[in-house]
Amino acid sequence: MPGSGSVRYVNGVPDRALPDQRADPEAAVEAPVKAVRMQAAGMGSVRQVVERAGGAAAQLADIEEVSAYQHDNHELLIQQFFKADRSTMLALAAVSRFKATSADRSVLEALEHALTHWGKTRDLIPAHGANGRRLDLGFAYLAEELRTGDIAVTGAAEYGDWSSHLLTFDQCRPLPAAYCAEAGLPASAAEFVAEPKERHRQAAEHLDAGYAGNEDLTFAKDGTPTLKRLAGVGTSAAALKLGAEIKARMPERTLIEIISRTAYWLGWHRHFGPASGHDPKLKKPQDRYVLTTFACGSNMGPAEASRHIEGITAHEISPAKNRHITLANPNKAITDVVNAFTQLDVVKAWGDGSSVGTDGTQVAAHRPGRLPPHRLLVPR
Repeated sequence: MPGSGSVRYVNGVPDRALPDQRADPEAAVEAPVKAVRMQAAGMGSVRQVVERAGGAAAQLADIEEVSAYQHDNHELLIQQFFKADRSTMLALAAVSRFKATSADRSVLEALEHALTHWGKTRDLIPAHGANGRRLDLGFAYLAEELRTGDIAVTGAAEYGDWSSHLLTFDQCRPLPAAYCAEAGLPASAAEFVAEPKERHRQAAEHLDAGYAGNEDLTFAKDGTPTLKRLAGVGTSAAALKLGAEIKARMPERTLIEIISRTAYWLGWHRHFGPASGHDPKLKKPQDRYVLTTFACGSNMGPAEASRHIEGITAHEISPAKNRHITLANPNKAITDVVNAFTQLDVVKAWGDGSSVGTDGTQVAAHRPGRLPPHRLLVPR
């Protein structure tokens, strides 16, 4: 017999929840039978859903079809949605004059082969090429070739041949001299190579001269150099004092506090308002525009901002976002902030303030036409 501390389960139900078999044998049999019926009813409902969807065989075929197009191979799945537009796309391809800008003409050859059998009503066309090799042509490939510039449309402005705008070698020949003179670089190939060679030679001599007293640089038996990790020297008392003074004069502020303070001191929110130019008719326009700038500038939006900022609703931010802010208004506000920043002393800490630098952040950008999927944007 099991110990007093053990619990036995029957069909997932604790034995102590079952009726006493000795007191009521019929109830003891009815409980597991009821559990089995519940499991059968659940399986029956699942079978009904599968049958309504075409049966297990059809569901398995759909799963295998989707699995075959994994790894971003989704073009064939969209065929059923664009099948009705195939004749229009073929008609447009027939009147357009395409040109390959590279040595690869496989897509154009497949397109010409498909246009040859355009009028056929059969499901499949003969294989392309004398060797019987099949070319899987989809207009998605043609669209991608047009976007990247590997295929051009003769006479088109947006998808024209980009190589026709390049300068010829004879046109480029006189340009390097003026560029090198402006950049301070040697104009001849021999001088251009000799300068970095001389710098490398001087650097090698400097390294050799200081190697005797360099305890951090060692060479293995095979000549492999190894640079030891530098040990930290700690933070000096002067640096700690400077850090404390900076924190005292520049306390940490949240982003919404920074937006509020700049709006108070600069008044950049004055550029926002209704298109009519009349009074915005808001109870506190500065507060409303600050919240709207924070919500939209952080990509939260009115609805998400109302969930995280206590005391506001999405209805308070949406009208200002949709009716009082246009594409031109933020640019005017940014101009005010940038012009005010140039008046600060910190601008002159790294120069005279006449030049700026960019961090080269890659920002996803896609527009119709031959543009790369990423561009170097966001100057800071």
